[in-house]
Order: sequence, then structure tokens, then C-alpha cells
Amino acid sequence: MAEVNSNPVRKPALYDYLGRLNAAFARVHRNLELLEQIGIFDAVTMASLKSATHKHQANTNYKLLETLSAIEQRDRGNNG
Repeated sequence: MAEVNSNPVRKPALYDYLGRLNAAFARVHRNLELLEQIGIFDAVTMASLKSATHKHQANTNYKLLETLSAIEQRDRGNNG
């Protein structure tokens, strides 16, 4: 994992962007549900797309939070 410049001033923005990213994933999930309800798309395809987006969101969060966790642990060690 690469060391990241993470001064405390930027942390609120990082968490805000992560929240926005997850809100965008939630919109994707809702829109896939709405598209599925129309009934013209293959159910197996829609299930696959929903599963893929859930997995992508989970992987994205895992990778980003892994880095943020390391930064928080480092900063906690530096502050006391």
C-alpha cells in the first residue's frame, strides 16, 4: 500500500467523497431495480448486473477504507 499524503484538513473531504461515492452506487442500485420493474429486460441479466454492482461497490469500499484505516491508525499513533 502506497503512503498517502493525508493532512487532517483533507480527511473530512475524503470521507465526504466516500459518502458521495456510496450514494452514487445506491442510485445505480435503485435505477437497476426500476429498470427491472419495467419488465422488458432479461431477469438473469438484471440479477447479474445488480450482483456485479454490489460486488464492485464492496470491493471499492474495501480498497479505499483499507487505505483510510491505515492513515487513521498512523495518525492515532502520532497523536498520542
